[in-house]
Amino acid sequence: MLKRIRIQNFAIIEEVVIEFGNGLNIISGETGAGISIIMDALALILGSRASSDLIRSGSEEATVEALFEISEKPELQDFLNELGMSSCEGDLILRRIIHRSGKNRIFINGNLASMANLQGVTQSLVDLCSQNDQQVLARPEEQLLWLDRFGDLDTQREK
Repeated sequence: MLKRIRIQNFAIIEEVVIEFGNGLNIISGETGAGISIIMDALALILGSRASSDLIRSGSEEATVEALFEISEKPELQDFLNELGMSSCEGDLILRRIIHRSGKNRIFINGNLASMANLQGVTQSLVDLCSQNDQQVLARPEEQLLWLDRFGDLDTQREK
């Protein structure tokens, strides 16, 4: 579960911290309210492509940090242990820094990480939904995943 995201010098945002509660969290608002910027920052921390165009005008770097609760995701904790990046008390801290030079750095629980590591860690953390995202449901593998979740069959699926 995403508990908190901190965004600095990203697009037009100087700094914002957003805290999330248990259950379903929805970010909504009027056109021009900055929701797409927050969604872009979240996508970045989940492993999307970085661009120096995302850095706020007048800044040399942009930073996105996220705190996730993963105590109920033992498979993710095992994956982190395999990488040598174990979680601290069930928390996962991700940080991504984009430099104007085009370089970017990724940190998982304070450890320098690769894009492949980040994408491996984040693939099951957040479901981002936006316009036309219902089309993902047309894929048979997604249908099976959601059917298993609905039937509370995650444990059997893992086995």
